[in-house]
Amino acid sequence: MHEGFGGLLLKPWGERKRNQKEINEALQPKLAKVTGAEILAFGRPSLPGSTGGPPVQFVIRTIGDYRQLVNVMTGIETAARDSGLFLFANSDLKFDMPQIDFKIDADKANRLGISRFGLHGRSYEVIPQAPRDFRLTPDWLTRYQLRTSSDALDSLATVSSLSTSAQPNRFSN
Repeated sequence: MHEGFGGLLLKPWGERKRNQKEINEALQPKLAKVTGAEILAFGRPSLPGSTGGPPVQFVIRTIGDYRQLVNVMTGIETAARDSGLFLFANSDLKFDMPQIDFKIDADKANRLGISRFGLHGRSYEVIPQAPRDFRLTPDWLTRYQLRTSSDALDSLATVSSLSTSAQPNRFSN
């Protein structure tokens, strides 16, 4: 016997009593008993170089908040790295998609007499268009002028706020 990956004691191939398939068949019922997880054991590819991905993969599914998902995922990655059994631990869930949240204070807008566009007794939502140079930075949104009920021009910043956050680059199912 000799020490293998992660300190496990490994027998040489000729001294092993079970093959990979038999080990997987014995392991799968034990993995199925893990509460809250669906774990499948796969054998290594029979031909060197023909792999479907890393030897251990997790798919984490939840109906919970994405922040909870990130916490679970980060915990698994940390535990994998700290165990010393894995060469790398990586997730494809990245929070690198910037998002701008633009909120309008409807009460304040109403007090200033700023409302939806109306024409012939009907109300319309207006979608403003601006040249590219005036759309490159989020603060441009607050520079636009709105006409109040007193016919004065007021900055959109008077009735709105901007905040930024990072969202997942994608969600898969």
